[in-house]
Amino acid sequence: MKTIFINEKKGFDQSFLDDLKKKKDLEVTTIASLAEAQEKAGQFSNCILVIGPSCDVEESMLFAETLTQTDPNSGSILVSQKLSTNLLKSALRAGFRDVVEDQREDIMEAVDRVRKVVESIPQSEKDKNVQIENKPGKVFTFFSTKGGVGKTVFSANTAVGLAKQDNKKTILLDLDHHFGDIGVMLGLEPDKTIADLIPAIDRLDVEMLNGLLSQHESGLKVLLASTKHDATQQISNSQIISLIENARRAAEFVIIDTPATFTENTLAILDSSDYIFLITTLDVPSVKNTQIALQTFKLLGYQMDKVKLVLNRADSKVSLLPAEVERHLSFKVSVQIPSALAVFRSVNEGAPLLMESQSSPISKALNEIVALTKRIASQADAVRRKSEVLPK
Repeated sequence: MKTIFINEKKGFDQSFLDDLKKKKDLEVTTIASLAEAQEKAGQFSNCILVIGPSCDVEESMLFAETLTQTDPNSGSILVSQKLSTNLLKSALRAGFRDVVEDQREDIMEAVDRVRKVVESIPQSEKDKNVQIENKPGKVFTFFSTKGGVGKTVFSANTAVGLAKQDNKKTILLDLDHHFGDIGVMLGLEPDKTIADLIPAIDRLDVEMLNGLLSQHESGLKVLLASTKHDATQQISNSQIISLIENARRAAEFVIIDTPATFTENTLAILDSSDYIFLITTLDVPSVKNTQIALQTFKLLGYQMDKVKLVLNRADSKVSLLPAEVERHLSFKVSVQIPSALAVFRSVNEGAPLLMESQSSPISKALNEIVALTKRIASQADAVRRKSEVLPK
């Protein structure tokens, strides 16, 4: 297989390239600049491109994005002097299949991983379309800082609603590694879980991810949490980001259920999300924790329109009113969800409410979250399209 090294100013070490030819049985060629690579892009097919650390990062991202759309049978690798979470996230979103530091062994291993991926890509047009979407999907994460507030019920029903009502291509990721209950909520047997992904997570791609998703009757695809407590202890932040970015490439909507705590993995999930549904209830501990969460989001530098506040059991006859919660938090509630005994029945039966009649007050309220999800995704797409046609 042809492997093309692109580097400006300083080329890759020739002895390294010679070793690569000999050890990996590859046809290795070099291109002096990204500009030259762009001119020759039509000649690339079923090959590996390695873009060196001296190439401009933004230009490299644009080149990878174009290559991904025009030639899904090739795979690109970005080599960087220093890796960061933001760089990894941006590169995977642009279409790079791997990002590594400028170390000989790391590059060799990356070439091996990407070669296996490229050689396994299906050749039918249908399968190519599964690999690459015209635009990345939107990621919506459901989060709370207190258990028992309805986070998992809402994430499961929102995902089902998106998949069932408009036939939207939707993936639900259960990333609550310790106590993930999405499988219970959906009545799915955990034949395949995130634990099956761990051994190969460093070479994860869309095809591999699709092979590990469970199918729900609504049309929803689900990555279930492991049933073994320690099975996912070793997932790094970069691997979490890779998982989310591959899901983004495979679906229009990615819904994520998280732990009810600020772990390192949770922060990586929140950073990678387009929008966050923050769940609270009409009790003082929940409101206090929600205030801490909002303060944390501000400290993390999030734009606060990224956060949508959902008030569960909003009709509870307690000493707090929804308006008082808004005043205390200085934050508007986007959706109010009423109390309903049907929620407990649906959880115990593994039958999401949005798979049933849509006429009950609780189903109508859950559909408000679904509608809000579609609306803000549509608005974001409109802004993106407008920015693409405006002069730079």
